Amino acid sequence: MKKIYYCAIVLLCLLSNSNSMFAQTAPNFTLKDLDGKTHNLYEYLDQGKTVFLDISATWCQPCWDFHKRGDLKDVYNQLGPDGTDEVVVLFLEGDDQTNKACLEGNTSSCTGNGTKGDWVTGVPYPIIDDAGSVKSEYESALGFHGYPQYYVICPDKDAKQMVWNDMASFDLDMFKKYQQQNCKALSDAEISVDKNLLTNVYPNPSSGDFIVSISSKYSIQAEMKIIGVTGQAVWSSNFKLTKGINEIPVEASSLEFGSYVLQIKSADQVISKNITIVG
Repeated sequence: MKKIYYCAIVLLCLLSNSNSMFAQTAPNFTLKDLDGKTHNLYEYLDQGKTVFLDISATWCQPCWDFHKRGDLKDVYNQLGPDGTDEVVVLFLEGDDQTNKACLEGNTSSCTGNGTKGDWVTGVPYPIIDDAGSVKSEYESALGFHGYPQYYVICPDKDAKQMVWNDMASFDLDMFKKYQQQNCKALSDAEISVDKNLLTNVYPNPSSGDFIVSISSKYSIQAEMKIIGVTGQAVWSSNFKLTKGINEIPVEASSLEFGSYVLQIKSADQVISKNITIVG
């Protein structure tokens, strides 16, 4: 009986679509991590960041094997807030039958199907417990089931699943290539969420004075922000878009040299564009 039960757990862990990439719109969520910090997916994406989502269970052996390798630490340390600040890594424990003790490796207090060890100590990125509702929503929206589930979510809100075959060779360099190939809209001249708006910025890089060219299908109100490396807006303006091509001059030469995210927000969508200000 124990062997059958173990095999069932392993099968549940490995259950996944055979395609290595499948893009769908990622459902939004707001969750608190073990330290009490709130994380909203779309807020990160609206800042032009890529989000790596690890949905695991404390009793899942493949989840544990990947977790202990430490490759996500490398991604977080180099590309997270203490590095280039372009990537957010979130770990979600998706089995609500387990508890915080399971994440901490406390077998005597762990509930549900148990734990493989201490998932928390030495992990720099946020760990979120009780994320079963998010797991269920992602399974309904994206069609993948079981554990583990790994998603690269681009700023245009497309979620691309990396299956277990991908993760066997996963490391920092692989992630960079994967991000560049699948989230390359970040560096394209045109960025659009649903093709109602097409945006181009020129010149880019610039001295801080540049033109934002926006092609809109509708006449709508919009807001433009320039967001710094801290995630805070350092410049903003409200304006009305007319149907067709809109050429909007931006004067921001007072900003310090460096990389920024230009964000354009309308009532139903957000577009982000990387810009660089130089001398």
